[in-house]
Amino acid sequence: MRPQGRFSLLGLLLLGLGAGIAGWWAWHAGVQRWQESRTKLIEDFNDAAEQRNHVGGSRSAKGAPGARISASVVEMGTPKPGGKACAIAYHLSPGTSALWSTGLNELDISAATSLRFWLKIGSPLPPELRAELVDGSGRRVQTTLSLPANPTQWHRISLPLSEFPGIRLNRLTQFVLRLNAPIRPLDGTLYLDELVFVGPPELFFQSLKDNLSAFPREAVLTTRHLLALPAEQQLRAVAQDTWGYFRDA
Repeated sequence: MRPQGRFSLLGLLLLGLGAGIAGWWAWHAGVQRWQESRTKLIEDFNDAAEQRNHVGGSRSAKGAPGARISASVVEMGTPKPGGKACAIAYHLSPGTSALWSTGLNELDISAATSLRFWLKIGSPLPPELRAELVDGSGRRVQTTLSLPANPTQWHRISLPLSEFPGIRLNRLTQFVLRLNAPIRPLDGTLYLDELVFVGPPELFFQSLKDNLSAFPREAVLTTRHLLALPAEQQLRAVAQDTWGYFRDA
């Protein structure tokens, strides 16, 4: 084979390899976007200076008489990128409890199917833990967490929302993590990271869709049709559409 022919073949191989790599990256990015659309992030603690979560809610930590609790954002090895988690330090006398909570700002996440977060216990004797959701009507529903055999390692807790019967998922106001010490005093620290709701693709939009009045299944006016109208009709169509949004929303 002449040198020129070899160079041409090599160029075609390199071009094909480059196209394959570009296609793989595009596919990978598409899969990642699809996966991200299935979640609604509430907390990831990656900005230690930020006092509010990703839906505008604030955090708090409260202890009953005989209990102490405090929370802070710390740098540590975490299962998700970011390297920060919420450290919740506690002292619980027997029969007492304490709680850590984050506001959900009347979040509508009605299409979600589960609630997930990463949890790590810094003590071999963990407290009894309960997760609680609160809705806009003041209803509170709890479920007890089943801890793994080795809670001192990071584990992802996944709670089906069916474990919170009667809670209004279209108007959530708070997520609460309750710590109880039934029979013995407990001191320790637990770590929390990546609190998310999980559901179908386009989770947040699917949750909000039922609030939209007569949401159109197809566009009534295409851009080409709109631009073909006289200027006065264009402005009237845009004005009617804009007013319709505020009327229906």
